[in-house]
Amino acid sequence: MGTVIPRPQQLLFVSHRLNGTMMEDRWISVDEIASYLGVKRDTIYKWIDRRNMPAHKVGRLWKFRKEEIDQWIHSGGASVNNNEENQSGRNKQ
Repeated sequence: MGTVIPRPQQLLFVSHRLNGTMMEDRWISVDEIASYLGVKRDTIYKWIDRRNMPAHKVGRLWKFRKEEIDQWIHSGGASVNNNEENQSGRNKQ
């Protein structure tokens, strides 16, 4: 009997155990990561360009790893700095 090779769409989800917990390891789309973070798509593109948001270009699409995004958020990657506040006019008195 021959080896069964999974179809590409079956390769999208890979689960593994880490410390007894099932972990999902898959690429997240721009829409999914925007929804996860509660921001608009445009914000995601700006963060990729201006704040070095961890993103991977796959063809024409941007893809993300949730773990990388969580780490980036916790390290202050999405924090607003004073220059951006002043430029946007949010800090005017």
